[in-house]
Amino acid sequence: MKSKPGLFFGVGFFLILVSVGAYLYQENAEFLAGLFRQPPPEAEVLVIDDGDCAHPKFSPDGRFLAYSKAVFEKNGSGNAVALTEIIVKNLEDGGVRKLLDKEAFRDYASFAAFVSGIEWLNERQVAVTISDGDDAAKVLTFDIETSELIKTEFLEGEETFLTPREQALYFRIIRLFPEFDQDFLPNSIRHSSFEIPDRGVVLQKNAPGSDRDIWFLDCQSQRITKLLEVKRGELRGGFSFGEAIVFLIAADHRGTIYSYRDFETFTLHKIRTKLPYGFLHVKQAAPHRVVFQIQANARDEEGDNPLFAYDGWKVAKLKKFPKVQDVDISAGGGRIAFCYWEKGQRKLAVGDWE
Repeated sequence: MKSKPGLFFGVGFFLILVSVGAYLYQENAEFLAGLFRQPPPEAEVLVIDDGDCAHPKFSPDGRFLAYSKAVFEKNGSGNAVALTEIIVKNLEDGGVRKLLDKEAFRDYASFAAFVSGIEWLNERQVAVTISDGDDAAKVLTFDIETSELIKTEFLEGEETFLTPREQALYFRIIRLFPEFDQDFLPNSIRHSSFEIPDRGVVLQKNAPGSDRDIWFLDCQSQRITKLLEVKRGELRGGFSFGEAIVFLIAADHRGTIYSYRDFETFTLHKIRTKLPYGFLHVKQAAPHRVVFQIQANARDEEGDNPLFAYDGWKVAKLKKFPKVQDVDISAGGGRIAFCYWEKGQRKLAVGDWE
């Protein structure tokens, strides 16, 4: 019985493929396994507080992490009352300091009081803003080495005045663009604008009777450029990357991310939000990309506030960390701290970041 050459060739070729495949798998087993295996969470991140946490902020040198933690207690009527602690964790030795404990927080708490922000002033001092839920706030400045409260500032009617940085921007616009409508400027600078370092400012007039278009005021050339004509929606944050200007327009639980470059405006991405108006927060500006977060949910509402990366041409959603609430990336770019929802609470974790 004679064998068929075609069959012999086919079987031989198949055996060769199997042999080559086995060799490649042995040589690259670890790499291939990494493509299909989901690494365990503990290999990527370390949960440092399983309480209800918010506002993680790295110190400028990345050694410390400040954050707030809600503590719930029942009052005399049996109702749950939320108190807040301010904590600083030493990421090198694991040491923990409470700058403000729950009992001390009672001195600043009103019915609707909450911590609205944490900011490092330098490597040793951290400022905590406690809003009364209305139009007033207190800013507490702590020394992390001694845990002492070194300054208390009371802000009233915060919506009506500009910070020193915003005041400087206001006077620069008036000086460079005297013919541009200025009645709207304080409100616009406060609520619907963002600066482009060393170039200018992007803003929306955001005042009754004015247009709702998006304008770029180039402080170098003193030119005014309309980036986008808007009939409905509000400017809710943005940034620049190279020659591109990226910004978010939001309205009615929807948001659109636009890019302006080479005298044209493009739609990059659309997103739905639980908030009527989402907001874009820049988290990292690296030479090769900008990482930003879209605030899609209220501060105490469970859900995902997704992270995105922009490389100069397109936007990609980063799916590594689900149900993220707050995010901070260290100044050196090597670490990420984030609060994520699990079983109705916001746990705090720290992990490596590329």
